[in-house]
This record gives sequence, C-alpha cells and structure tokens, in this order.
Amino acid sequence: MYPKLFLALLRDDLVKSDGFLVILHDSSSRVCGRNLSTVNSIYASNDWSTFQLDVGVNHATDWAAPSDFDWENIRTVTVTAYLVTPGVSGQVWHGQLYFTGARYSNVQTDAASIASYGERQYVDIVEDLYSDNECMLRAKSILAYKKQAKTSLVVKSTLIDYGTSPVLPGDMISVTLPNESISSVSFLVKSVDYHLLAENNTLDVTLNLGYQKQLMADWIYALRARTDALSNYKARR
Repeated sequence: MYPKLFLALLRDDLVKSDGFLVILHDSSSRVCGRNLSTVNSIYASNDWSTFQLDVGVNHATDWAAPSDFDWENIRTVTVTAYLVTPGVSGQVWHGQLYFTGARYSNVQTDAASIASYGERQYVDIVEDLYSDNECMLRAKSILAYKKQAKTSLVVKSTLIDYGTSPVLPGDMISVTLPNESISSVSFLVKSVDYHLLAENNTLDVTLNLGYQKQLMADWIYALRARTDALSNYKARR
C-alpha cells in the first residue's frame, strides 16, 4: 500500500559517505537489502541527505531480495553505517524514516445488489481527489448509479408518431415490458434511427434503449441540437 520508503540521514566525518545499507525484515524474518550509494551519496557532515526508495513487489529487482520475501508485511527497517576507520566511532542521525506513497482510496459494496445480480467490480481512478473522504463520496455516488442491473433493448416500430417533438438521444422514455420488475422503469435513448419508407408512406423508427438512471450530464446536454429542424421538417411533410 505504501510503495515508497523515505529516509533522512546525517553523518559525521568518521562515517563513510557511501557506506550505508538499508535492510528490510518481513514477518517471517526474511531479509532484503540495498546500498544507499546506488541512490545518491550521503553528503558531508552536518548536511542532511534524503532518500526515496521504491519498495514493494513491483520494485523487487532494485533489492537483493529472496523470491519469497513478503513485501506486504515488513516488520523492521535496519540502517547500517560503515566507519571510515574500523574501531574509530562515528555518529549518524536519523531525521525521518517512514513509508509513504499510498493513493487515496475507498471501496463501496452493496450486499443486496450482489445477492440479486452477482458481484461486479468497477475501478474508477481520478487524480483530482485529495482525501479518502472525497474518494468515499465518489465511490458511493458511482455505486448508487451502478448497483442496479443494466438492461439494453432495441425497439422497432412503425406506429410511433412523435408529433412535433421527435425522440432524440439523451431522452428518457417509458417502455412497458412483460417483466414486471422493470415495466415501469424509464429507459435512456442511446440512439434513434428514423427511416421513411416511400413506397407505403410509413415511418420506421428504431430506438436503442438502455435501462439506467439519468445522469446530470444527460439533462445538461441531451443532444437536442436538431430538435427544431426535425420538428419543422415533419410538420412540412
């Protein structure tokens, strides 16, 4: 969950500038290590150096790690420093040491929907959300929209007369079906095809419908740019 390990270190002149080793221990006492000199060198004394190390199974090749190392259960972080002169003690200061890099997230489920239609998963990634609470609000909104089963159908008829208001994509219409569970539910018009049969002066209408709740965008932009033109055209005919 936290794919970054952040370190801030400061050394005195008796500790090697490139003599630092980071060792991770998992819950089964397996270890993996990495030399900080592969990232950048520790600077001179009294000067803090910061390190951001990629961790996790996706970055295992950056570490000397056994294949069965448990990246999800790291229990201990050890930082080893090497002296310039063995036996002559030096000092190291730790300013920061923490795991970071997790994304804000939230998961919402609906037991009743799962029981009725089975489990369906949907992942939505929005980089503009900056808290778990914002993710929770968006997840709840998406769940409320998607938890009902979606039904699509094509209705073809020569009996539909739209008068002066043609049915257009983005409209909501009610269709009566034998299935009582959705007989009174409105359908969103995904597409509509008007075909005039000249040989018998019949208007053939084909509607591609989707059973889903209407989003705010459908109200704001209902694809009605040609409503007046179509109405006037039929009136003249």
